[in-house]
Amino acid sequence: MTILASGSIIASGGEIDASGGDGGQGALFNQYTFQSSWRQASGAGGGGAGGSIVLISGDAIQLGGTSIDARGGTGGDRANVGTNVTCNRCNAGGDGGRGFIFMMDKDGQIEGMLPGSPGEYDGFANGVLTISEFNTDRFSSISAITELFPVNAADPNYQELQASDVVAVVSVGQSIALYASSCPADPDDPTFPDTRDDGQELPGVRVANIRYGGGPVVVDIVPGAMSGLDTAQRDAFVRLRAVFDYTDGVEAALGPFAAMDEVTVRFQFNG
Repeated sequence: MTILASGSIIASGGEIDASGGDGGQGALFNQYTFQSSWRQASGAGGGGAGGSIVLISGDAIQLGGTSIDARGGTGGDRANVGTNVTCNRCNAGGDGGRGFIFMMDKDGQIEGMLPGSPGEYDGFANGVLTISEFNTDRFSSISAITELFPVNAADPNYQELQASDVVAVVSVGQSIALYASSCPADPDDPTFPDTRDDGQELPGVRVANIRYGGGPVVVDIVPGAMSGLDTAQRDAFVRLRAVFDYTDGVEAALGPFAAMDEVTVRFQFNG
């Protein structure tokens, strides 16, 4: 199980349980032929492995009196346990391996848990425990990148973007940098971009910055940026990349774009 929150994660009592199930006991059963009879035994079931428990908070984790359990299950008993049968070859099931417990909050101090400070605790009985202070370097930049899409020929140049061409929503402390790159058509099939590994696609140039303006979203167009697409030679395909930036690195890691499934971009070039 995984819980991510930009605010605090607070649990008071109870249990967070990802432990493995116990194995079943082996069974004894009789076998017969016309001449003789004997007992056979099945092997016991092994314990299930512990699962994973992940708690990540942009503020604090407080676990007053709460049990965190990712232990492996106990292996099943030998088939003759609880009987008067002697069974030298009956085998017990093996115990399941411990699962993993990972906790990260702003200061790496987990209130109400021992141990509660940052570190790796392989000897923690309830699982392999890792406690970490929040480190935004663990998270890469967050961006949305389109495929190369066809546009009409730009002759002699792409029109400059206008602020009204960009529709976006940002909150306090957020901004979006919009980049564009271009690529010529494949000479053998102009309905596809030329993506050979010889630098056909130009590096992206920043064409706009979108920021929170204390009310309406502010779109700052970068003057002359569209000319950086070298449209005299590259008049068929364009790619857009939106890079999301946050004032607070924790918010960037846990914010709405951290688990982004889809970004829809609507655009229009050259009218």
